[in-house]
Amino acid sequence: MVCALPRGLTASVDAYLTPVIKEYLSGFISRFDEGLGKINVFNQMEDLHLKVDFLVTKQSLLETQISGAIIQAPQLDINTVVTGGGSKLKFQFGAFRVGPDSVGAHPAPVCYCKESELAVTDANLILGTVIPDNFPSIFGPNEDQHLDVEATRNEFEKLSHKINSYRKGQDPLAKDMSVEEIALGFVNVANETMCRPIRQLTEMKGRETRNRALACFGGTDTAIVVKRQNEDLMGNDYAVEFVREFQLEYGFKLQNRNILICDVRVRGIGVTNILKPREVEPVSDAPKVERTYKIYFDDGWHKTPLFKHENLGYGLTLPGPAIIMNGNSTVIVEPDCKAAITKFMGIAEQMGRTLQRTWVSTNIKERLDFSCALFGPDGGLIANAPHVPVHLGAMSSTVRWQLKHWGNNLNEGDVLVTNHPCAGGVGRVLVGMEPAVTLKIFEQRYPVLLYKFGLWENSGGYGLHKGRDGLIREIEFRRPIVVSVLPERRVLAPRGLKGGENGARGVNYLITKDKPCVYLGGKNTVEVQADGILQILTPGYGEWGFPP
Repeated sequence: MVCALPRGLTASVDAYLTPVIKEYLSGFISRFDEGLGKINVFNQMEDLHLKVDFLVTKQSLLETQISGAIIQAPQLDINTVVTGGGSKLKFQFGAFRVGPDSVGAHPAPVCYCKESELAVTDANLILGTVIPDNFPSIFGPNEDQHLDVEATRNEFEKLSHKINSYRKGQDPLAKDMSVEEIALGFVNVANETMCRPIRQLTEMKGRETRNRALACFGGTDTAIVVKRQNEDLMGNDYAVEFVREFQLEYGFKLQNRNILICDVRVRGIGVTNILKPREVEPVSDAPKVERTYKIYFDDGWHKTPLFKHENLGYGLTLPGPAIIMNGNSTVIVEPDCKAAITKFMGIAEQMGRTLQRTWVSTNIKERLDFSCALFGPDGGLIANAPHVPVHLGAMSSTVRWQLKHWGNNLNEGDVLVTNHPCAGGVGRVLVGMEPAVTLKIFEQRYPVLLYKFGLWENSGGYGLHKGRDGLIREIEFRRPIVVSVLPERRVLAPRGLKGGENGARGVNYLITKDKPCVYLGGKNTVEVQADGILQILTPGYGEWGFPP
């Protein structure tokens, strides 16, 4: 597909931003001793980053829309959120506004001692959720000062006069808002701005947020990186190394499948000692409280204990309010909430991630139509990562049935595959063309050519109006393959109502060189040779009412 509009918009974004970014990078490179030579550090659209503050899911896509502009480039599925620690705080037309303007890295928020404007970081400092004791003296023009709490409070007091004057003008009996109430109001606006895209990624797709975990850190792509083994590029067998790495990571080989090189990239890696991997151990003792701070919440000030993340083990539950701090982030547990430290949820999520990465089915890989969970010796649910939570209702029954059926014959490493209704089976395994699959992905993943895709004209019934037509698809196969078709409405036509005509029944045909047209019926499995064409006619819609 040409997709002229997205490609044109992508080219426009590239034309606008590439010169600006190149100018920035030139200044960046010039600060190094002797520069960086002739190294080209930016030359591809897929390396373009338009926002700093973003919400990311562990999925990739080839097209996205940012600020109204469609961008076609391989990228992670990122929802941009124009809200962050540097977002400006404004009171305009009687409303609290956060962003999209930013104070930037310079002059930065007011508390950074550079005579700036109020930002989200300043609001958190007023509320106590930013703790100056845990910040080094790196602020101010000479980078030798602490966070300036006094300057931030003075700016909020100036803003409070403006806000309270407006409120009095609207309602003489309105109660003045304190500095803390104003700061909390701005943070609530910022939180709502952040929550909106989270809802789009979860609730709007039928995923219940209370059963999911928000990972507050970055991620990586799903490709297997094959490293160069020696300096002689011509002496590297990347295919052999890829197969070795794949088997090492997933424990099996994909037989008779070609390796597809999707991208070639050069990546620089920086090493830090701020966060280090560690084994999470179980604990039963109460955790050590490092210090206690006062934090302002909806109902006022609370004395709040601070815990170090490295001192917490799984099996521990912390009631709110509480502060959990690690090397570079802070988690605030609000009153009437609790934080549970567990390692099981992470295991279930990794199970789902591995399943998605290794599977071939579009249902699994792209629609994420699966669920993963851990169960105890009695078959009871311990932890789940609900990708499609509807599956989980029957999984405990399935596990218990299998435990009873196999008894002592189950051993470590055994794998059970079950779908029998009497054994707790809950679904079907289907292979077919999903409407969510784009043409490019469909033809790239399967040995097919989508020969035709359009409306099946006049397949809708006639009535007071014209019933909607069905679709016609013709798929040509490039090599011998076994095809299964499992459609509906091939026997009974979609009924019309109140005098309206029925829609046309769906039909499936196999078109070959020897036999021009073979009727396949409703559900069938056939062997198709190369150049064979599968024609699928989906049923039209029945119509309502007598024709005029």
